[in-house]
Amino acid sequence: MEFMSVADNSSRSNACLDLPVDFYWYGGGSGTAQEHISLAVNALMAAIKAPVNRRWNLYLEKMNRALFKKRLERAAQGKLYPPEELKSLRGKDVLFEIRWRDIQVNEVDRLGIPVEVRLIHAQPFDQLGLCILGLHAHEKVIIEGDPAATKAAQDAEIDIAEHLLISGYPTHWGVERRT
Repeated sequence: MEFMSVADNSSRSNACLDLPVDFYWYGGGSGTAQEHISLAVNALMAAIKAPVNRRWNLYLEKMNRALFKKRLERAAQGKLYPPEELKSLRGKDVLFEIRWRDIQVNEVDRLGIPVEVRLIHAQPFDQLGLCILGLHAHEKVIIEGDPAATKAAQDAEIDIAEHLLISGYPTHWGVERRT
């Protein structure tokens, strides 16, 4: 088995090639790139809203939506910087994650808690051309003092995206290629 740093392959992502690409969100149909980015932002927001102890206000939600949207638009322009904003997963150039470390959330008894959020994507050139296909959004689970459990949680999220990539192939992931 060949081992390599996941950062080594990050530069193979379309999100950092300084070229515009089509952005798609899994199941997004024939929508425009902006419509697909909106779907991805909704998925990212759903991921950070999932814990039941989270509390939201309009300002915090708008701020986080803007941060998500801006990074996804930069990804579609090929303007992300690995490894801070982008990372290859499992040392291959099949799946990549777009990364956020500056997302703030509020909980019942704590305000302004920073969380890490990820959007896992693929780039199926043969079916969709030069693209980013967003597959899965999640909040990174960090288990303090247990790096093995943290890695296991991350691997489970990658497995979800991998399953969507493989199972969605026959239907082109529920999207229509733009011309």
